[in-house]
Amino acid sequence: MRITMQSIHNNILGNLNKINTDMNRINSQISSGKQISKISENPVGLVTSLGLRSSITQITQYQSNLSFGDKTITAAENSLTQMKDIASRAKVLAIQLANGTMTPENRLSAAEEIQHLFESTITLSNTAVNGKYIFGGFRTTGYTDTEPTPFIQDARDGYFVNGGRMPDSSSTQLTGTIPNGAAGDITTGNLLINGVDVVDVLGADIDLTNAGVSGLNMTGAWNTAQAINDQKVISQTGVSDNLASPYAGVAATGTATDSRIAFYINGQFVDTDATDPLLSGDSAAQVAAKIVAAIQALPPATGITAEVGTGNNGGALNSIIIRNSTSGNTSPIEISGLNATEKTISGLTNNKATEGVTAKLTTLYAGAAATVPALPAPGDTTSVFFYLNGVPVNFSIDDNGTTTDAANATVTAINKISDRTGVTAVRGTDANGGVADSVVLYNTLAGNEANITITGYTETGASTTGLADIDQAIGNNNNTGTISLSSTASFEINTSAADDTILNLLGLGGGLKGFADDTGDGVLRYGSALTSGILDINGVAITTSADTLSDIYQDISAAAKAAAINNATSQSGVSATIVPVIITATRPVQAGTEETKLTGVVTNNTIAANDLHINGIDVAAINTGVVTSGLNTEKTYNAKEAINVISATTGVSASLTTLYAGAAADPGAATTAISFELNGTTVSVNATGTTATEIAQKTVAAINTKKELTGVIAVVGNGSNGGPSGAIVLRNTLAGDETPITLSGLAATETARIGLADTPAGGQIADANHNTGAITLSSATAFQLSSPNNLTDDSILAELGLGGGESNTGIPGDLAADGILEYGSTPISLNSGDLTINGINIFSKATAITSGDSSNALIDGINAKTEQTGVKAGRNNAGQIILSTVDGRNLHIQTSAIGEKVTQLNGGSAPQDQVYFGELRLWGANEFFINSDTTTVGAITNYETGFNAIGLAGGASASGQPADVADDGKIFVNTITYENGYVRYAGDRDNDFAVKIGQQSTIEVAKNGMSAIMDTGLFTVLKGLQDALRGQNYTTLTGGAKALDTSALLDSGKTGLPLEDELQNGSFTIVVNSHDTSPSRILSAVSINIDLAKDSLTDIANRINGVPGISASWSDDGHLQINSNDPERYTFALSNDTSNFLRVTGSETDNAQVSNINKSIGDLDNLMQNLTTQVSDFGARANRIIVQQQIYQNLELSTKANLSEQEDTDLTKALMEMKAKEIAYEAALSAAAKTMQLSLVDFLK
Repeated sequence: MRITMQSIHNNILGNLNKINTDMNRINSQISSGKQISKISENPVGLVTSLGLRSSITQITQYQSNLSFGDKTITAAENSLTQMKDIASRAKVLAIQLANGTMTPENRLSAAEEIQHLFESTITLSNTAVNGKYIFGGFRTTGYTDTEPTPFIQDARDGYFVNGGRMPDSSSTQLTGTIPNGAAGDITTGNLLINGVDVVDVLGADIDLTNAGVSGLNMTGAWNTAQAINDQKVISQTGVSDNLASPYAGVAATGTATDSRIAFYINGQFVDTDATDPLLSGDSAAQVAAKIVAAIQALPPATGITAEVGTGNNGGALNSIIIRNSTSGNTSPIEISGLNATEKTISGLTNNKATEGVTAKLTTLYAGAAATVPALPAPGDTTSVFFYLNGVPVNFSIDDNGTTTDAANATVTAINKISDRTGVTAVRGTDANGGVADSVVLYNTLAGNEANITITGYTETGASTTGLADIDQAIGNNNNTGTISLSSTASFEINTSAADDTILNLLGLGGGLKGFADDTGDGVLRYGSALTSGILDINGVAITTSADTLSDIYQDISAAAKAAAINNATSQSGVSATIVPVIITATRPVQAGTEETKLTGVVTNNTIAANDLHINGIDVAAINTGVVTSGLNTEKTYNAKEAINVISATTGVSASLTTLYAGAAADPGAATTAISFELNGTTVSVNATGTTATEIAQKTVAAINTKKELTGVIAVVGNGSNGGPSGAIVLRNTLAGDETPITLSGLAATETARIGLADTPAGGQIADANHNTGAITLSSATAFQLSSPNNLTDDSILAELGLGGGESNTGIPGDLAADGILEYGSTPISLNSGDLTINGINIFSKATAITSGDSSNALIDGINAKTEQTGVKAGRNNAGQIILSTVDGRNLHIQTSAIGEKVTQLNGGSAPQDQVYFGELRLWGANEFFINSDTTTVGAITNYETGFNAIGLAGGASASGQPADVADDGKIFVNTITYENGYVRYAGDRDNDFAVKIGQQSTIEVAKNGMSAIMDTGLFTVLKGLQDALRGQNYTTLTGGAKALDTSALLDSGKTGLPLEDELQNGSFTIVVNSHDTSPSRILSAVSINIDLAKDSLTDIANRINGVPGISASWSDDGHLQINSNDPERYTFALSNDTSNFLRVTGSETDNAQVSNINKSIGDLDNLMQNLTTQVSDFGARANRIIVQQQIYQNLELSTKANLSEQEDTDLTKALMEMKAKEIAYEAALSAAAKTMQLSLVDFLK
């Protein structure tokens, strides 16, 4: 190929230009120090360089963040350290001021310093770095005029609202009257209770159209109650349990009568009558086989199989084993519908003690029509005497009156004592259960099915009341025609009618009978349970379930509602606390002033008529009678009858003391291991011995160990104490207690050994042969016994064991040989069933109660059962009982007539069955919404169902939220509450202050103020110390004086208190404040009465312990201790001491202050430990910052080195390259010169 000179020339020029360009580039790199001056020079390198530059920028920012974090940590650490120093200074002051020599002025001065320290801690808590609050969490800025800083002085933390009393009726029972001449029967589908068709299960209509009894539909009420309580319904109207598969019951039992077992498994109805009925005499094996056959008859879709237990297949012999039919299926098995009888027969269980809705009737007894003689003589009267439920009734009928007059006289006499009998009387009208001019008696308390008993009925005269001795039980012709429903939980009645037609058949229509009960909707709901859709908090639905604490209406208690709210706190951000139930009796305890009833041992001489007067009224002759083993039992009985027949006039009644004696013990009988039930309490004894007396003594000792439970004391018979020698003699412990003595469970061989035998049904009553030979007199007012025919001796009084003056009677001022005895009003005995709290019987034996409970017997009895009831009792100086629950359970109080008369707990004079509910307090860290369903209830078109259920209905006046509009179903809780001494945290509670140290990485440099400061207790501890120094808002007290015997009476001189001689009758006041509200409100204010002759130190502590919100006791070393039950909510103060009790026990103001200052010292120790922990935590954070800073310093250096490699010029390399380029350039020029010297001829070649 031919190459021209032109081509050579061009190549030379191109190479020279290239070298020139390279030299220029290298020269530029050397002069600028940079390798790249434009993208085209090194695009890849430039990208790398830019990436490195970006990394350096980020590293620089992260280093800046770390520097800021370091400053923040340092500031936080300094702030917390200074807070710790403040706490240390506060402790120094507290130790100084705890000295008893300090004056109130010294402490008030110190309180001012504590206030300054308190304010300093708030300033430190609001520390900012570069304008950012370091304890604000994520909210480092963005504060407002309302919340200018994270920590706000004199403002409550969070947002809260206090609910009021629940809207539920205090009556435990829903009562309706079945109308006479009902329009129709109740048939299938008409009536459902908690979703269960009552009639469908029963299989027969509820007959309501029977002819009434004297105007009352007694049969209809009876039929309705039977239907609801039918064994196949009672459980189904309640809850059921899920049982694990397989489930095996206990062994079945044989049947004594034809029986029917009907229940549900997984919602499928099982009925032995539908397969193979249970017959009388069926063995346990036959019963089990028939029930299994009934289960196996269920549709396969039920998924259940059953078999009879053999003892080797997972169930006991003749038990019923139920399991899921599919292997591996562990789904729970649901069983419901078994009542107590069915459980016993089948061996199956629902695992529920009480299920469903119970229906009760009210016992009624109507006598015949009263009569009067046709031709009475002027002035003739008929005297009537009888015992009604054991209470004497005596009155006269004017024979010259009408039958209406006779009936009215009887009614009046009976109603005068209804507060003791629990029975009300009305005159029959043919429309109220009795024929015209009859006397109709019914239990005052609706739903009380107790028998009405008349005994000892006598009429002396020509008129009649139509009454007679009777023990009237509830029956289809002996009830008031009303039905009373109750349940352990709220319940709902649904009917097939779109109106109240069916409810009207039960007397339950018309609305306002239950919770949110509207008229004409065919539905009645009893109890304010939070069901689905009626209440939500911040959009989270709240629904209640049973609380496991209450004995009745367990799903509407404050505990149940608080639990429902708190279970949703993680979603709603709102929590609930409980305000327990507190009730104060409407009146002081009503009883006599004497400590005991008046009791004397009767002799066996006749007391002639007019020889004995009671309150100036002549007592009929009291004749002698049979002597029983040395006791004048019959004369004593005669004395009782003679006194009681005039009791309506004298106001004094007489009673006996029940006694029961066995035969002499027999050492020849073989059985020595003895066990029996005495008044329901098991007594066991190894009755060994070689003589009757020895056997009797061992048995007596065993019986007497249980006397506090049985109310019975035993002695060995000696022939003159009511029993033969070597026998066991039982008598009621309390004089005048006629409660029957019941023995059961004694085998014939045991009876032969110890001489005691089972008593007749109902127990051994007090009668002419079974009493202690002592007469006991009772009166609501002071009374006098006198002998008008024997004014110079006590011979007639001595016949009753009441003569001889003070030396014999023990009555102060009673003169001997004057024929007169005066006595004050007597205590009233409360016995088993007279007072029941939360299902627990308070008194298992007769207990004497005095006026105002001055003997402490009533509150001691209640407090002895606190662990079972969850209720404690106190008493104010007026003698009123105060009850409070220890938690959020309901307070259920049941009283007999005499129980209510004495306690006045429910404010009535008749038997009561009432339930009381606690309250709720809702709190959230942030603003929150509460929404309620609204519905029409009567005249209210927007009834706030949910708000009513938690006591918040009614707008701003109820909720305390200014923007809350009544009846709109909405509450926005957004009010900031301001109150001196509190600190509000307005920062972020959930997140800690952090700085960014990477694309996805942050490092926390400061805790949020809630966990770093608020949770240490800083503010509450300092406030507590300040309160202690100011002598206010106490949360604890330890008395300075030491007692040696807290059970000794205060006037005994044996308490061991150094200043006990200064004690005097008087009182002091305890005020407990609740800080749930702002300002705080008085939770309870109780004056504690001191009676030196009746009270011990323990009695006083028990009464203080009964004050709601606090607890009290004597320490093991003899110091009085009083403590708040919840120091953050309840504080107390003591004042107005007229008894010197506070001074003598070392509990006056100075010691109270010292106790609370000492408590603050302990709290300050804990606070400093908490702050030390926080400081250490910030030290750890500082270490992490240092480590991270070192990492970034190293990273910055390496990145910059990499960047330098990419961007900076290597001068040595560049100079060498420049030199090489220069040589190349010179060589190129030289070569070019030679080339250019060639001739034209060379070019042409």
